[in-house]
Amino acid sequence: MAVLASPVGLRAQGVSAGTRQGTTPKQHFVCNTGYTLEKCHVEMDILRKVLAKYPTAALGEWSWVLVRSEDWKTILLSRQFDPNSPAFSFLPASETFFDEALMLPVSNRGAELSAVWHMPVEELLDLSVRHELGHAVCNERDERQADHVAAALLRDSRRISCNIAAIPALNESTHLPVILDPSHATGKRSLLPAVSRAGEALGVDRLIVEVHPAPEMGSALGGPVQGQELNKPETAVAVPFDLVSNFLVVARGQAGSLDGLKFIVDTGATRSVVDRKVAVRLRLKRHPGRIMNFDRYIPIEWAELAELRMGPIRAEHLRVMVVNLGEYSEFGKSADGIIGLDLLSNSEKFTIDYGEKNLYFEPAANGNHRPVPGSFIVPIVVQGAAMRLVVDTGLSEILLFGDRLKRRPIKIRTEGEPETVAMGRIGGTRVILPGAQIGGPEESIAVVLINGPGERMLPGLDGFLGTSSLHTKHIEFDFDKMILRWQ
Repeated sequence: MAVLASPVGLRAQGVSAGTRQGTTPKQHFVCNTGYTLEKCHVEMDILRKVLAKYPTAALGEWSWVLVRSEDWKTILLSRQFDPNSPAFSFLPASETFFDEALMLPVSNRGAELSAVWHMPVEELLDLSVRHELGHAVCNERDERQADHVAAALLRDSRRISCNIAAIPALNESTHLPVILDPSHATGKRSLLPAVSRAGEALGVDRLIVEVHPAPEMGSALGGPVQGQELNKPETAVAVPFDLVSNFLVVARGQAGSLDGLKFIVDTGATRSVVDRKVAVRLRLKRHPGRIMNFDRYIPIEWAELAELRMGPIRAEHLRVMVVNLGEYSEFGKSADGIIGLDLLSNSEKFTIDYGEKNLYFEPAANGNHRPVPGSFIVPIVVQGAAMRLVVDTGLSEILLFGDRLKRRPIKIRTEGEPETVAMGRIGGTRVILPGAQIGGPEESIAVVLINGPGERMLPGLDGFLGTSSLHTKHIEFDFDKMILRWQ
């Protein structure tokens, strides 16, 4: 994704797919040169459905433009953009452009983008829309800030959170009131007055401040719950599990017509996985692909499952990955599959009770299915430096991308002697980091430093939080609020 800040000759032209009615100002939908009217309408309808999930009216008058894949790379290369970028915005002309491959269920270009971004094209389209809204609504040219907006929209699709410096530009570009949320912008009570006054000076119209009956227990992370039990709602359904190697949760579930299968419960996996032997038994139609796994691409196959179920949560016609699990992990040799966020997030909350060895699922209200989060991400602080980690029940330790740590302006201190370790095929160095905060007071934590993926992969992330590193009896994933709590 990219943003074009100065006019360099590209303007929307070609076939018009109409204007969104009933909005003021207007939203325009245009297909670039080479489209037929029929093809333009079909592909633009797909884009409209994704845009409808988000508050695009905040943009004012804006144009959404589709470009044929055969023209896309030429356009990007001529402007020195990454040719693997699926979208970009031209802020001076109020236009956002998309590669048409994002609208096609199957295409060579779509397969190429899926491999680079390690996600299906339908998820990449949703990410592209959210990211470009970060550029467009916030008048934001910084890619990392646009990533933050995209992540926030995944948690709350009707609310766009911009950098405080964007307030003057927002007042110029939209007729809507600009509201500042200093609570989540800072995460610290002590900073609320100063940030609120700064927002007022920059022209904010309103403040929205989070309140809590016990502020010392409230945080964006959720954090450890002290002095009370994590509530198990009466509607929660228990599913027993086995704890393998003191960290890996393995529970029974159903894939298609096959019940009683053994699934690894892995919050670090966006997409669920079935082993190849299961796919063969179910006679699933498969097609090849590849994904990024930590630091390298691995070959996979894609297939559609009629049904995937664990306890009370289920999904129909779910697109899953098919691999030989034993080739990638010693733990996969005895497993039939992996349950990822695409199924887990169908619950309002789910809790892992390590004492009782039960999973507790609270089904989503009215059976509603929310968009699949790309990751369950939590913030931590190390020596004053904020970091964002993917919560991963499939890991036993905290992994940090060592190369990204080195590029930080503040040098992170370590204690003791580094230790070379291997976790399967992943090699790294275990160190002790003092001054770390994970939802509580400062402490020293053990982490494993590994080489991270390229800059375009997992943007804005610093590593993985293996949940067993929290040494907890219970851990709760609140998908409604995207908050992690433990005890």
